Amino acid sequence: MSGAMTGARQLSLFIACLTGIALTVSADELPRKTKMPRESYSDVDVIYDFVTAPDGKRLRTIITKPHDATGKLPAIFVAGWLSCDSVEAPEGTKDTAGLAFRELAQLRDFCLFRVDKEGVGDSEGGCAENDFESELAGYRAALRSLRKYDFIDPSKTYPGNQQRWWIRATGSGSGHRTKPGRRLHRGRRLGKDMVRAYARD
Repeated sequence: MSGAMTGARQLSLFIACLTGIALTVSADELPRKTKMPRESYSDVDVIYDFVTAPDGKRLRTIITKPHDATGKLPAIFVAGWLSCDSVEAPEGTKDTAGLAFRELAQLRDFCLFRVDKEGVGDSEGGCAENDFESELAGYRAALRSLRKYDFIDPSKTYPGNQQRWWIRATGSGSGHRTKPGRRLHRGRRLGKDMVRAYARD
């Protein structure tokens, strides 16, 4: 009888430990708001992460890198649009920007770092409540987070869009230095234009 009681107690403790682990993992993850599958590529690692903005809201980040990459790679940094559209690019997308992002994600010598602003995609908050300063604060938090990835060279970070906020985000007080950026054309030529432009730097 005592053996059965001991076994039951051990089982209860085991279940409690598993529950605690599950709760910890879920607390450290940003829940999905969409039913579409996450991005995936044959030779690319895709990392769904998040950064916390100064107001406490968590913003979705999507980082891609070549699967066989060694050492630190330059990163193309893409922030949210002026609209409330996500920077996520699921397989089968017909969106012009999404197609460009999927092309960029598969470049062999670059990482692609994207962040959705508040209220867009999986990010917390309300998109309609955003203003330039709140977006800027979120993007600065995302830029600072580049340092935690051992496969990204933060000193070689290039803007993928929104040159107006890029100048402010990488300016005084950001704690982040990058190579000078240049605005590139949106559309399906984005990836090729970007690589050619930065190859000259």
